Amino acid sequence: DNRILFPGELLKLGGNTDGLIFENNRVSAVSATPVDWAEKNTFDQSIDVGLVPDWDPYAQPKDYPAEVQKLRPEKLKGGMDPFLPAGAIRGRYNIIVDEWGPYDFRYPKLWPVPPHTQTVAEAGRVPEKARMIVQRFRVMGPPGKWKLKSASGTETIDPKDGGDVPGEIEVTVSPDKAADIDLQLTYVGDYATFDYLGNKHNAGTEIPFGYKRFLAPIAWQISVFGWDAKTDPRTQPEAFKTLLANRPLVTATRDSLQFGTSGSFLPNTPADRFATVASGAVNLPDGSFVLEVTSDDGCRVWVDGKNVIDEWHYQGPTTYTVPLSPGKHAFKIEHFEIDGYAALMAEIKKA
Repeated sequence: DNRILFPGELLKLGGNTDGLIFENNRVSAVSATPVDWAEKNTFDQSIDVGLVPDWDPYAQPKDYPAEVQKLRPEKLKGGMDPFLPAGAIRGRYNIIVDEWGPYDFRYPKLWPVPPHTQTVAEAGRVPEKARMIVQRFRVMGPPGKWKLKSASGTETIDPKDGGDVPGEIEVTVSPDKAADIDLQLTYVGDYATFDYLGNKHNAGTEIPFGYKRFLAPIAWQISVFGWDAKTDPRTQPEAFKTLLANRPLVTATRDSLQFGTSGSFLPNTPADRFATVASGAVNLPDGSFVLEVTSDDGCRVWVDGKNVIDEWHYQGPTTYTVPLSPGKHAFKIEHFEIDGYAALMAEIKKA
């Protein structure tokens, strides 16, 4: 006794379907009528628009039709309205979580977008190795204006005088050396703001905010392979070694190694039973540093040809660190994924 609209593929049957009953249903806008079910169900290729609700996923309860309003239960005393108001910030792009928790857009924040190497259109006729690393930032918060107070560790910054909130800032950094990026800005808006501690700042108050990060650019050369029972990295080490010596499914160059997904790392590669090999190099200034690697499942890491991490087994996302000295270093990472969620992340941080 169901009404089914726009079913597409009505039912995809598999396995043992003995005892399956599909009766007394009306299916509209179906492209073909299943012969076995035609007698005890109603199928039609047309649509009675009167039966299709004018559905607005962002409609507010007060906008619901009268017949729906009648069915609406009374609001709980002290209860919260779970629906976002019209025009509210929404979507995965705006799910921001920092060290203080979920960001609520009630105070100014500078948030980085994954960096990339300048394209030909951005850099012009410049050799690829000489192209700058582009780091973009989202300038978020209540509507207002920002001004640049200071900047270091960057080659260029655009715009350099200031701009609107919300907005964007784009900086470039040298691809040949690590740098401490430090951007300090001020914000003034027409609305009161509330910082992460809950402190209120009246409209028109100048509020400082910024971003600091040590960035060590690495051009990662990435190869992805598919494996099976005959080349299982856990039980068939020699066959797996031979697999990695052959042609990969896909190769790519990335400015960061930050994979974390239930799907595939790169297009046209499997989501399960795959292996990744990544290599890159860096030149570090004076100071103390660590290479931080997160892996799900197994990983092996070499620094300057020395095997420094060997965690070749099933595991959830696990982070390992290796101390690094100043100077030039070459890295190689081997990783394998069994199934489910997969992760491979590598980043150099100050110790």
